[in-house]
Amino acid sequence: MWALHTSYLLGQDTVLTKETRAVRVTNQYLRGQVFNHHLRTTRPPDDTSFSALDPDVIKAIRSFVVLPDLKLEDCVLFKPYENYVAYDSLFRGDEHASPRFVLDRTYGWEKRYVRTSSLERFILPTSLRSYVDTADLDVEPGQLQLRMASDAVLPTKDYLRPFYFRKYEVTNQEYRGFVEWVRDSIARRTLFDAGFGSFGSRTSTGEVELNWSAPIEWHRPEHKEVLQVMYIPESKFFYRRNEVDADKLNYVFASSDEPSGYRTLNVYPDTVIWVKDFTWSFNEPMTENYFWHPEYDDHPVVGVTYWQALAYLHWRTKVGQRLMDRKGLKLRIRYELPTEMQWDMVAASEMENERPRTFGSNYDYWTDTDWVTDLQLVPQFIDRIDSIAGHLSYMTARRNGLFDVLNQDAKFDGVLVMDGSFHPTKCNIDLIEKKGRNPLVTLQKSPTGISYLGGNVSEWLKETYSGWKPVFELRQQQLATFQEEDITILSAIERYWDRMNDNDGRLVRGANWFDERFSDRLGVNTAGTNAKVFVAPDRAHSTLGFRYVVYIESKEN
Repeated sequence: MWALHTSYLLGQDTVLTKETRAVRVTNQYLRGQVFNHHLRTTRPPDDTSFSALDPDVIKAIRSFVVLPDLKLEDCVLFKPYENYVAYDSLFRGDEHASPRFVLDRTYGWEKRYVRTSSLERFILPTSLRSYVDTADLDVEPGQLQLRMASDAVLPTKDYLRPFYFRKYEVTNQEYRGFVEWVRDSIARRTLFDAGFGSFGSRTSTGEVELNWSAPIEWHRPEHKEVLQVMYIPESKFFYRRNEVDADKLNYVFASSDEPSGYRTLNVYPDTVIWVKDFTWSFNEPMTENYFWHPEYDDHPVVGVTYWQALAYLHWRTKVGQRLMDRKGLKLRIRYELPTEMQWDMVAASEMENERPRTFGSNYDYWTDTDWVTDLQLVPQFIDRIDSIAGHLSYMTARRNGLFDVLNQDAKFDGVLVMDGSFHPTKCNIDLIEKKGRNPLVTLQKSPTGISYLGGNVSEWLKETYSGWKPVFELRQQQLATFQEEDITILSAIERYWDRMNDNDGRLVRGANWFDERFSDRLGVNTAGTNAKVFVAPDRAHSTLGFRYVVYIESKEN
C-alpha cells in the first residue's frame, strides 16, 4: 500500500528535481514571515506591575517574560500574569482588583462572591485538575466539587507564564516540509557515508554535520546508485514507479519516555487512515490526494500520532533556534503542544483594547467544567450477539444512544454542515471564501482570532490519562457520598465514558468534522471547545491533528 501513498513523494517530475526544497522553503518562511526584522532585547517589567503577587511568583514570571517587540505571525500572544490578582488583595480595598481573575483555594466551578465594590466572581479553573496533587484535595460529603486544602501549592509558575498560541492547526504543507527535510537529510548522510564529501563534514567530536547547500542530483547516475537503498524494492513497485520507501523516513529526537532518552520515529503520516476510519465510504481519493495535492495545502494534517506531533515540534524548535543564533539574538525558542490550562485560557479569553484579556468577566462561563469524556473521533459500533445462532458475534452501526441523548442539541449527525464539507476544511478561516458560502456553515473563530478550537479537527494536547485518573476517582468518591438518584446517574454516565479512555492516553480536545457540536454560550461554542477524550499516543485518525504554543525566553534569564 505504501507505493500508492508515496507516489506523490518522489514522482518523476515532482520533488526529486527540487533539491533541498524543504530546508530552503522552511528557512525562507521563518526569515520572511515568522519573525519581524526589528527585534531588540527589552528588559522585563518592573516588579511594581506585579505588586499583588508573591515574591516566588514574581520570580517565576520574570524568567518567562516575552519580548514585546517580537512578533510571530499566525500566533497570538497571551500574558496571563497581567490579569492576575492575589486572593488577599480583594480584602485590602484594592480597587485595581476589578475585573481581575483571582486564584482561589476553591476547586471546580463553584462560585463565591466577595463583598467588595467589584463583586467579582472568582474561581480556580478546572483545567488544573490534571496538575493538582490528590493529597491536597478533600472529599466533603454532599458537595459536587472537590475542595483544595488551605496549604496546597498550585502550579502558578506554569499557569501564569506568557506564551504564543497558534491561530490554527498545523497544515499539510507545513508537515510536508518536515517529511521532505527528513528525506533529504537521510539522502545527504547516505551520500556522505558513500564518499561524497561535499554533503557534510566531521566535527572535532566525530559527529557528522550535513552541508545543506550542496544540491542532491537525484537523477545523476552516481547519486542515483547510492540512494537506491532509500527506495522501495522493485517487487513492490506501483505502476512501475521507483519511489522512496516511506517506512525509511525516520527521525531521531530526545524523549523522556524512552530509557535511552531518544526516540526513533517514522514521520510519514498514515494516509490510509481515511479508509481505516470510514470503511463503508469511498475515501480512496482522499487517501491518494489529501496529504500531497496542492488543493489541500492549507488543510490540517491528519493521520499523525502524538509522537509524530512531538517530532515535528522538536524539528521546528531546532530550525527556529538555528535562525535565532544566526541573527545573533540572545533568545531561546521552543515549540510545544498546548497544555489544557492554555487551551482553557485561550478559549475563554476576550479582547480588550485590541489585546487578549485572559481572565475576563465571562471566564467561568467558558472554561471546561465537565467530567464527561465523550468526544468521538470515529463511529462507535456496537458489538452484538446473534439472537438466533446464539454464538455468532457481529458489529452493528447502531448509534450510541447515550451519546445522542447527551448531545442532541449540539451535534449535526450525518449532515456535516458546520464546516461545509465532508472532511477537514482550511485551517485559517481568513482563507475561506465567504462570498457565496453556504449560510449554514459556521466559521468558528474565538474573540481573540483563534480558528476552530471547537471544530474542523480535534487536537492533541499534553496531558496524560495517568494525571487525570486520580482526580477523576476522587470526584467519583465525592459523588458516592450522595444518596440521590440524579447524582447516581451522573456518576454512572461519567464512569461509562471514562471506560472509553485509553489507560496510556494523551488528551485530545475540541470537536471535529465528524463529531460536530455547537452551542452559543455568550457567543462562544463551548460544546465544541470543551469536548475531550484520552487517546493512545500511537493512534492516528482522519479527525485528529494538532497545533502548537511557542515560548520565547531570553538566554540571559
